[in-house]
Order: sequence, then C-alpha cells, then structure tokens
Amino acid sequence: MQNNLIYKKQTFMKLFTYGPKYSLSYIQAKKLFPDVEIAPENNIQNLLKKISRNKNSLAIINIGNNINGLNTQFIEKINQNSLKIWDIYQTKPDLNLYAHSNLIKDIYIPQDYSSVVQESLNQKYSQINHEITHDLKSAVEACMYQPNAALVCNPKLASFLKLKAVDKYILDQGNPIVDFAIISQNQNAQVHTRTHIKLTPKKNLDNGLINLLYPFKEHQVAISQIHTIPNKEIANQNHFLLEIKGDPRQAKLRQTITMLERDLKICNVQILGGQTDTLKNNLEAKD
Repeated sequence: MQNNLIYKKQTFMKLFTYGPKYSLSYIQAKKLFPDVEIAPENNIQNLLKKISRNKNSLAIINIGNNINGLNTQFIEKINQNSLKIWDIYQTKPDLNLYAHSNLIKDIYIPQDYSSVVQESLNQKYSQINHEITHDLKSAVEACMYQPNAALVCNPKLASFLKLKAVDKYILDQGNPIVDFAIISQNQNAQVHTRTHIKLTPKKNLDNGLINLLYPFKEHQVAISQIHTIPNKEIANQNHFLLEIKGDPRQAKLRQTITMLERDLKICNVQILGGQTDTLKNNLEAKD
C-alpha cells in the first residue's frame, strides 16, 4: 500500500467516512488515503460499530471547527464505543458557490457544509432562498433540475457536474478550520501535540469544576478548551471534556491524573486520544 500515512508497517482493510460521497470527511479521506478503499456511511452509530468489530479499519469524522466548536456528541459516541481518536487533521474546507448561470433564485447547501458557509451566505445572499439539504446527493439533484439554482460544493464535483463558479469567497468570517478525527480501536503511539481527556465526577461536588481543575493548575498542565457533556445516568451532573496541550504520557499529566483519581478521589479520567504531527508531516513530505 503506497500511501498508508498512519500505519507504516501495518495495513488496514477499509476506511469509513461519516457522510455520503463528497462529504467533507470523504473529501479529506481521498486526500489523506488516495489508494485506500473508502466506504461512506450515513449513520454515525453504524459507522462506529463497524470500527469496533474490525481492528483493521479506520474512520474519518468531522468533529467540529474553530468557529462553532467541538461536536461533543460525536466525541461521546466515540468514547461509548470504546474507540480512540488516533489522530486529528485540521484543514480549511475547499468550498465555493457554483451554478448553471449568474441568475440565481435558490441556493442548495448540504447540511455537512452549512456550519462553515451559512453565516456568509445569509449576509451576501439574503434576498435568495436558501435550502439546507440532508445530504449532498439531495442538493445535487435539486440543483441539476433547476436552471436557476446554485450549489455549495468543492471544485472537483462542480467540474464533474459542469457548473461554473459564481462565488469563491463564501466561507464564514474567521477562516473556518475543520477538525477531522481519525478513529481507531487503538491509541496512537506517536507523540501528541494535544490530547482529549474526559473527567467523570464521582459525586456532585461544591464548586465541582473548580475542584477538578485545581490539580491541572497545581502541576502546570495547560488546558486549551473545556466542554461539558450532560451525564445521562445521573441528573444534574456533567462530564467534562478537556483539551490538553501536549502528550498524555507527559509526567505532569500523569501526576495530575493520579491526584484526581487516587489522592482526591473525585473523578475518573479517560484518555480519548488526540492530535500528532504524523499526518501533517507525511503530507508535507509528499508535497
């Protein structure tokens, strides 16, 4: 296998993506693994079950962006299926507005793309009807049968559909960067630049989050982001998802986890995985 960017000495049988062909995840899968069979899957739970059953498979999932934040529901589903975030790849989506002509009456936006273009389109095309479709296939079908329709998609698909670019500046302000998680049964052995961990309090604590964060401050562990996830089993209690700078094996983080679990006994800690420089370095070397 020529372009195996993750397993250098191993092979995997299949790569799944969340969303149909030409979804954001599918586009990145083709970029990262051009020689690997890709199987689109529209149901997130079915996708994760397939990964859980086959150790030789991977999945790529869009888990959020720098404007709207992290999709904590997806992170929780990954954790519930006992899977790991093998790596995270960040990139700016290549999306433009394409149409048959400059006379546009309707704009069709696949749901997968709406999170990074909706605000911009609302501002620039407020007088035109916008339709967010469940998937890309529905948007393409609607656009192709209407001469005055426009479609948000990537250049490759637009070329295949013989549509012309009418606006190449439709990404929302702030230059959205999308996070794609590579999901696997196993954790990446490479050094992490950032790590996701989940804290589950053992009981309702007064000043709960403050108490949980104290050991991180004590051991000088830098926290980039904090997200809350409702605990479905215990009313009025949350799990906390933290993004930590650095590798989960660093001594100061191990000391922090020991303090939380053994010394203070206030929560359980799970390492969910995170981001390394593996994909970035391989792509740069390939270029």
